[in-house]
Amino acid sequence: MWKQQSSPAGRYSLARTSGNGRANRAARILTRGVLCAALVVVMSPFHATAAPPVAPLAETIAPNNTVVSLTFDDGFASVEAAGTALARHNMHGTFYIPTGLVDQPGRLTWTQIDALQAAGNEIGGHTVNHWHLDKLDQPEQARQICDDRVALAAHGLRVTSFAYPFDGFKAETETIVKNCGYNSARSEGGFVGSCESVCPYAESSPADDPYKVRTASPVVTTTRLSDIEQQITDAATHGGGWVPLVFHDVCDACSDMAISPADFETLLNWIQSKAGSGMAVQTVAQVVGGNVQPVVSGPVDTRPPGQLVNSSLEVPADDGTGSASAVDSQCWTSSGYGNNTASWARVTTAHSGGWAERVTMPQYTSGDQKLIIREDNGSCAPAVTPGQAYKISAWYTSSAPTRILVFYRISSGAWKYWAESPQSPPSSTWQQAEWQTPPLPPEATRLSFGLQLAAAGTLTTDDYALTAVNANGGTAGEPAASIPLPSDSAFGSLAGGALLAMLVVPTLGFLCWRRTTQKRVRSLADLAP
Repeated sequence: MWKQQSSPAGRYSLARTSGNGRANRAARILTRGVLCAALVVVMSPFHATAAPPVAPLAETIAPNNTVVSLTFDDGFASVEAAGTALARHNMHGTFYIPTGLVDQPGRLTWTQIDALQAAGNEIGGHTVNHWHLDKLDQPEQARQICDDRVALAAHGLRVTSFAYPFDGFKAETETIVKNCGYNSARSEGGFVGSCESVCPYAESSPADDPYKVRTASPVVTTTRLSDIEQQITDAATHGGGWVPLVFHDVCDACSDMAISPADFETLLNWIQSKAGSGMAVQTVAQVVGGNVQPVVSGPVDTRPPGQLVNSSLEVPADDGTGSASAVDSQCWTSSGYGNNTASWARVTTAHSGGWAERVTMPQYTSGDQKLIIREDNGSCAPAVTPGQAYKISAWYTSSAPTRILVFYRISSGAWKYWAESPQSPPSSTWQQAEWQTPPLPPEATRLSFGLQLAAAGTLTTDDYALTAVNANGGTAGEPAASIPLPSDSAFGSLAGGALLAMLVVPTLGFLCWRRTTQKRVRSLADLAP
């Protein structure tokens, strides 16, 4: 997978992260959190748009037959080669698309996606911005899942299948996927060889849990073609069933999650040669079946424009297991690109309150590291007014110069680098970096910003603020009040994300949602999948 990152050079950069160990990830995903019994009721504020019913596509897998589904995550441009190869073999695959990344460098375009469906392939959902869903509050999960499907349907695509980015989800996420109108959701791993307990050789049909469809080990660069064939053969010799395969790139060594076009072609030839023994290729929708459900929009963010969440970094993020992260703060994310080595931590040497964020960069050649507002669809990134200028500020100590970087979101869900402030000097004591932006572009809908470290050294940040500027250059009033959140010590009894959801969107019926944890435990969180 990729970690979303942003570049100060006016380029939205997506840097690949290691795929090693992804094959075992499903085994580490446990059912976490307690789902409120009224969850189906609280999802009702989502806006549904009727869709014409379509006849189910399910094709029953006969006993001892093996059905292979070829699935492709993330919408990388290289998978167009897979579509071409599939067409040569009269086969079809399922392509899971994060719509906020469509038309970005290295990603499929809408024209290419339309062509894949026109050729008989299935297009599925993969969230808007490709975030770890298990680290998001319920309203943002719903926006990411539902609004991705809305965007795909708006392009005339038939969308019934979903895949979890990074295989990150909770029990509540499965319910949200269903309420967003999907008929299935695919995880990663779960077969013999990719789990730590007693596991099947193939998924059942229908799946035991259609919103947690198991797969063979995801294909990475080190995966041998014989390994893929063996997983399918194992399923066939143990009674058959459904074997979804997970691919990302189809190219010659373009990433650490790629299969070469030659190996992919050989795999298709091998599967085709087994047709006489009951092996076939079907899309996920063909196996799962079901009508196309109404299109459902995610909940609306009700915060006033410009309002920040957790601006003083007092509340830790959920590390994805229900525990407090020792690295990330709620609604803020560490991001970087280039050739450098860095580590992040929440520290108690704060400007105000009890917590701040610090990045330490012992080695630097190029790029940067920065703490920015999480680039999402509304739970964290504040809404802004096109044409409006804003005053941005943050407190810092740093051994190197720093500057403010600003990004904005457009209506499609994509995020773009926008502008940067002049440098602020190094300081061993707390100083405030402050800068007035130019008027926002007309397509801007939300804003993200943060302080950058682009040299070897340390940067500690705290107390961020965003204020609209009026026509004569003065501020249009006090900064919009930051959403109050519980102190760090409250995390163990009531997850910060749960309270955030209740405070941000009280009118959406999420007041019933509470997720308790056994006890507050600090552990290093994964910065990258």
